[in-house]
Amino acid sequence: MNIHYYDNDFTPESFSTHSPGHPSHGRLNMDEYAFNRCIKNMKSLFSRLGIADLPVYLTEWNLTVSHENLLNDTSFKACYLVKNLLENYDELDSFGYWTLTDFMEELQPSMEQFHGGLGLYTIDGIKKPHFYAFEFLNKLGNQLIARGEGYFITKSYGGIQIILYNYEHFNHLYASGEKFDRNFMEKYAPFSRMGKADVSLALTDIPSKKCVIRENILNQDHGSAFDEWIKMGAPDLTKEDIEYLKLKSVPEVYVRTEEIENGTLTINAFLDPLEVRLIEITLK
Repeated sequence: MNIHYYDNDFTPESFSTHSPGHPSHGRLNMDEYAFNRCIKNMKSLFSRLGIADLPVYLTEWNLTVSHENLLNDTSFKACYLVKNLLENYDELDSFGYWTLTDFMEELQPSMEQFHGGLGLYTIDGIKKPHFYAFEFLNKLGNQLIARGEGYFITKSYGGIQIILYNYEHFNHLYASGEKFDRNFMEKYAPFSRMGKADVSLALTDIPSKKCVIRENILNQDHGSAFDEWIKMGAPDLTKEDIEYLKLKSVPEVYVRTEEIENGTLTINAFLDPLEVRLIEITLK
């Protein structure tokens, strides 16, 4: 079975109570676990119908049906996708993100590079933060070690992979559709806390005495073309500017060697708001 999922609020109340000038498809789900609840409710229904073994393929998925939701360009989108994929990684038979690029046939192409399109790339091929989020996810190993709120740990032959994320859900005012600030400088206004996360993980029973740790960091300062554009002064982009953003907007990388004492390695990280971090540990 093929299904689609968008985190808009499609309840009857949403359709009947939205304000004039704010179409109901602009309202977002205030429940940050709505995706997980939707999957569980669907599986419960399949079980009652006697089709629990039916494969389920998510062939179209995004935060919103809108091509003009400004969160689609920010580092929030990367954190949103990582959180929801890792919380539900074994619940469906496939997850298909919609869509590859903002340059698509559904609407007239926008004249604005960062207009809130659905793609992994802007109209001129600049990678958005969630492009790198998928790269991080693709580097996870095939054996799950542990997972919990804000972390996911796997292993493969010769190594351990960790993804950390500091997620915050948008506030109720933004979700309600009553106030969509069109100011490019205020794309992070829907987040009230924007707090950092202090993470410490102890890995035990490691059969090595030394390792190489590679940290790949994705946040507003590293890997976000939109935020780099803001730092430039939010200009109208020339071809040179576009090429600059393509080169500049990449995750930050730190590599170090550490000793492993008594089979235990402790990983400490201090994550910025909405940050996603991939930690690759190669055992020596």
